[in-house]
Amino acid sequence: SEDDVRRDLKELDKLTQLKIDEIDELAKYKEKDLMTI
Repeated sequence: SEDDVRRDLKELDKLTQLKIDEIDELAKYKEKDLMTI
């Protein structure tokens, strides 16, 4: 049903956001690493 699709999309959005946050954290971490060299 349409509601199921919406729910799935919401879950996907959450996962995507988590991934983006993870990547951001990694990027920040890497930047710090580069600055210390």
